[in-house]
Amino acid sequence: MKKALQNNEQVQVKNPTEGEWFMVNPKTINRELFNEPRKNSKQEWTRQMIIMVLNDPKYCEKTFRTMFPEKVWEKGRTVKQMQEIAETWGGRIAFFAEQVLEWAQRISNGETWEKICNEKDNSKWYRLVLGERNNAILVGACHLFGINVSSTDIIQVKGNSENTLNYVVPLIISYS
Repeated sequence: MKKALQNNEQVQVKNPTEGEWFMVNPKTINRELFNEPRKNSKQEWTRQMIIMVLNDPKYCEKTFRTMFPEKVWEKGRTVKQMQEIAETWGGRIAFFAEQVLEWAQRISNGETWEKICNEKDNSKWYRLVLGERNNAILVGACHLFGINVSSTDIIQVKGNSENTLNYVVPLIISYS
C-alpha cells in the first residue's frame, strides 16, 4: 500500500489488486481534481471521460466495489462465460462508466495521474468491461506481453459476445 498526504495526515491508499475488492464512492470523489485540463494527452482523455461520467447522475448515486479475480482457468472465455464468473463473485461485469469512476476514485485517493495514465499497468490480465451497447472493452494490460500499457488504455473488441477472449478476466462490480 502507498501513503498519501491528505488534510495534513497520512492515509493509506489502496490500489485495485487482483482478488481484492476496491471501494468506489462517487459522492466522496474530489471533483476539483478534474477541473484543470491536462497537458498530457492520455491524462486529458482520462480527465474528459471522468468528467463525463461524474456529470451523469445514474452512475454517481451509489457506492460500489470492483474486483478482478485471479485467472484460474486455462482456456479463453466468452463474454457470457465471463458474466457467469462475475455472478459467482456476487456481481456482474462492470460497465465502462463504472471503470472510469474507479479511475476517478484512485486519483481522488491520492494516486498520481502519471501512475494511472502513463506508467505500465502490471496486472496479470486484461480486464473486461462492457460498453453502452454491451460491447466488450479490454482495459489495462496483460503482463505476458511486456508492453508499456497503462491502467487507462483500452481495446475495443470487434465481433460479438460469443468470441473467445484470451488473457482476460472480468472487472466485477457489486453494489451490495
